[in-house]
Amino acid sequence: MDITVRFKDEATDGSPIARTGDWLVQYKTGKWQRFGNNVYQSLSFNPVQKRPNFIF
Repeated sequence: MDITVRFKDEATDGSPIARTGDWLVQYKTGKWQRFGNNVYQSLSFNPVQKRPNFIF
């Protein structure tokens, strides 16, 4: 089953649409970002160094 999520414009600075298989990350600011699997795996390897505002 495919799921599509649409963020309100003020909830993200990136793409407002996320689909099945995407990773959703919320920053300390409360905003959301969606990533494809390869990018997410790269960022989550060392998130503090690459993206200090991640909430994990």
